[in-house]
Amino acid sequence: MFRLPTAGTSRTILALMKLSPTMVSLLMLGLLWAQCGTVMAAEESSNGGIDSLPLRSDDHNNLVTLPLGDINLLVVTDVHSWVAGHNVDHEPYWNVDYGTVLSYYITLQNKIAALNAANKDGKELFFVMNGDFMDGTGLSLYVDRLFPILQRMPFSAINLGNHELFFDDNLLAMRDKGFIDYWQGNYLTSNTVWSDTKLPIGNRFTYLSSKNSNKNILVFGFLYNFGGACSAATVERVEDVIQQPWFTNVLTFNSSSVDSTTTTSSSGQKTRILGVSSSRSEENYSDSYKDYDAIVVMAHMGYQDPLIDVIRAAIRSITGNDKVPIQFIAGHTHTRGYAHLDEMSTSFEAGKFLDTIGFVSFPWEKEEQTEQTETISLEGNNFKHNKTTSVGNNDAKPVLSTFHHVFLDANKEVLKASLDGSDNVQNHSEFDTGRGRALSHFIEGTRLSMGLTETIGCSGGHYRLDLPPDDPRSLWGLYVREVIPHSLANNHSRIFIQRTRALRYDMLVGPITVDDAISISPMGDRMIRIMDKIDKKDLLMLLNKLDVSGMDELRPNLPKYGISPSPYPIHSRQLYTFELYGMEQDWPHVQAALAELALDHNESFFSTIAWEDYEPEVYRGGTSGTSVQTSHGVWVHFVEDNWKCVTPENDVDFKINKQLLIWLCILTSLMGLAHYYSWLNSNDRISTDRSRAYIRMAGATGNRSNVLTAKSVRRKQHQQNVIDQYYKNLKQQQEKNDSQPTESTAILSGDGEPKSAYSSTETRPSVSAQTA
Repeated sequence: MFRLPTAGTSRTILALMKLSPTMVSLLMLGLLWAQCGTVMAAEESSNGGIDSLPLRSDDHNNLVTLPLGDINLLVVTDVHSWVAGHNVDHEPYWNVDYGTVLSYYITLQNKIAALNAANKDGKELFFVMNGDFMDGTGLSLYVDRLFPILQRMPFSAINLGNHELFFDDNLLAMRDKGFIDYWQGNYLTSNTVWSDTKLPIGNRFTYLSSKNSNKNILVFGFLYNFGGACSAATVERVEDVIQQPWFTNVLTFNSSSVDSTTTTSSSGQKTRILGVSSSRSEENYSDSYKDYDAIVVMAHMGYQDPLIDVIRAAIRSITGNDKVPIQFIAGHTHTRGYAHLDEMSTSFEAGKFLDTIGFVSFPWEKEEQTEQTETISLEGNNFKHNKTTSVGNNDAKPVLSTFHHVFLDANKEVLKASLDGSDNVQNHSEFDTGRGRALSHFIEGTRLSMGLTETIGCSGGHYRLDLPPDDPRSLWGLYVREVIPHSLANNHSRIFIQRTRALRYDMLVGPITVDDAISISPMGDRMIRIMDKIDKKDLLMLLNKLDVSGMDELRPNLPKYGISPSPYPIHSRQLYTFELYGMEQDWPHVQAALAELALDHNESFFSTIAWEDYEPEVYRGGTSGTSVQTSHGVWVHFVEDNWKCVTPENDVDFKINKQLLIWLCILTSLMGLAHYYSWLNSNDRISTDRSRAYIRMAGATGNRSNVLTAKSVRRKQHQQNVIDQYYKNLKQQQEKNDSQPTESTAILSGDGEPKSAYSSTETRPSVSAQTA
């Protein structure tokens, strides 16, 4: 660092004047280097960067083909309203929306029809969605805007997810706005019923029928044993449902006992209308059963969930048939996975947030299994589909030739390659269809009308959900250190607690839209004031009861609860009383802990309140102090207030080439160094002195005694020069006087001879003598 002198002299001023060009060069270097870093960070984000794709697959496999079988299923699950796909400014690889998926399904359907016509085959394609279409982006905040988008997808069957059951308003809207009935019996809820009537919310089961034969697929839709459903719904235990009569009857039905009717669904597939709706007064399926040749169990649970094997074992036990194919379509755990369960049963899970389009194929029930697999390409290729990992029953003998699966990245080039069976991108067919493009425009128009695409700020870093709170790149760290304190007016007597499963997606680098902020915490949960006064001791007891520091089993890098302000060593604070805040969805957990503390400590503060009837106050804050604070609203307000985008006044986005900036930085640095060395090597005395002054001001690390010694030598040299000049002048004057002798200037010696002021034997005084 440059150190300027506190007192100026003429020499110092001259040195500073000489120094300024180098200072300017170095300043330019610093500014350009900072700009280089900003642009490089932005480009790293736009190109994916390091760890900038929290939902990317571990192995992007662009060269995949679809191994077609008798039955082929296209699968999406846990999309969580990401129907518009990912923000391509942040994640350009994930460039698929529901319009693209629709075009892909239509094109694949046409290609299979062409193969059937050419080879006289009877291959079938169905399209299923395995639940959790809610809670992910701003579209799910207003379900009446999301339903029309979903209804444009030709799903053959839909399963219920747990996120559709969080709020009464959403579930009742699905019924009252006709969303459930729209699917004509193919919205499945095998173990979820209305709390008041005990009737299934959708259908217990359905059939998907072949267009090329009289064969049918029996389809169930199970949800894991979810205990957090809203009051309008009740989730029945899977273990209990598989023992109910309807389950046994549908599996053991004989076609000679009933002649039932069929209809055609919006997807063009023949489907069974079971007469099971929200208005039905009792469950009666006697007119709905049908023969089946394969079973699909849509199970909103992990592909390795023990309940899957419970269902499989029940089916095998009830039917007594180990030859009927059973394909489980799993979900909920937001992963990609595939497992062989027995010789004719597999489980498949296809990602989350529209990062994966899944594909599975399997055979009809046959006397003897034969190879039935073909690739989609009419020209043929050598590419292979995704490898299978066998888990679960080690004694099972998987029929690899008849059960197949593919995980397709939600990338247009990957989808094109899977249709063409070619790695030559130039030859990939354009599979966009009119219906697909229309849906993409409809989705974008809906988001624009809701204000979801509006830019509210710019993020300078990538904050990751999977990092512990003490990491500077941690999303939870940012949340508890800055976002929540901003929402609570930076009042450190206000303690906020929230379970760490509440945040759902990373904050990425670059411009942040309203939808980007909402996707971080999309639940729409309201902030509450749990208590307006709690002392330090009682607060610590409550936090210990909640086990806030324990690790979350699903996110091992995070504690169970995030606490703000952070760090939160409450015992070391000077304050003795606090206010306690949280989110409404976490209140049941806090309420249960408070009730337990009341029982454990009869004479404490906790026993003075009836916690079963206690209703916390909804917190109102913001700039006006009157707006309800929500889980996504706190992010929107924080970004708006603190992360302003620095853009030119004309609002033009200048994109500077990174390589050009790097070369500018290097050239500026070289110019500065060249200027500096030419300055130091100058022969001019003043320049040299100025260089010495520069070295002193720049903090040169030379020995101070050496600098003082040099200064002393220069002073003595100057004095010696003055004395030498004096005697030189005196000698000249004496020689002049000798040429014109006078009595007044002559000094007589003892022998009568004139002599100078000093005799030839005397020594002229030196500088040292005079200074002494």
